Amino acid sequence: HVRKATLLHGGLTPLRVLLMEMEPPLDVMGLEILVDHRCAVVTNGNTSGGGWVQRCKPALKALLARGAVLGSHSLQSRLLKRVEEDGMSLWVERVLESLRRCRPEVPDLVLSRIADFAGKGG
Repeated sequence: HVRKATLLHGGLTPLRVLLMEMEPPLDVMGLEILVDHRCAVVTNGNTSGGGWVQRCKPALKALLARGAVLGSHSLQSRLLKRVEEDGMSLWVERVLESLRRCRPEVPDLVLSRIADFAGKGG
């Protein structure tokens, strides 16, 4: 359902219901958003990359920030690669913030090293 909400609707409202208002909250860690190359075609019949990616960008970023992945069969337009990079950056920020909140005793130096390792820096 998460995949469908992201690719068909593209908006954050249906996704918010699925991710935050369900009991227990839905975990999308490792979910492949684009299972095969036909997923994007099914969304609106437009395979020209930018159209469906642009429409779904907020929902894609929200899922990627929660640990979902595009998948190995995804179409790799420049825009989609940028969305994936942004999503990874948001995911690293969420992980670091969770560590700060749940483990305040972890030294800042360790968090900085984790950020450097994850490619975030700082």
